[in-house]
Amino acid sequence: VNFVLEEAGDVQRARVTVSNAGARTEIVYTYAEGTDVYVHYDIPAPGAANDGLRILRARADDDALHLTVEGLGGHRYPLHVRTPHQVGEAAGVTVAQPADADAVLTIRFDGPATRYVRREITVPLR
Repeated sequence: VNFVLEEAGDVQRARVTVSNAGARTEIVYTYAEGTDVYVHYDIPAPGAANDGLRILRARADDDALHLTVEGLGGHRYPLHVRTPHQVGEAAGVTVAQPADADAVLTIRFDGPATRYVRREITVPLR
């Protein structure tokens, strides 16, 4: 049957309308898994400054993950990547692939420790 894809922020839903449904109707969805990034944040104490990684943009295409991120100079931040692909390395980025877990990129930021530094990173996906 035909479906309508509805998007609300990062969430996508497929709306299916079935005409003349029988006593039992089964709908099977098939999809190609995509690539996503996430971090585990520690909530700062009240009044404390937030010094965490800022993910400004994350976009995957057929062969690479393109990131725009900000972090404090002199810091390294972990960024988790959920993907069906093998994640490669990039300049200033190391990759760990734990068994049965998402890949973890460790992103290094150069510059003053008191200021956020922006990086544009392209990580190969194989």
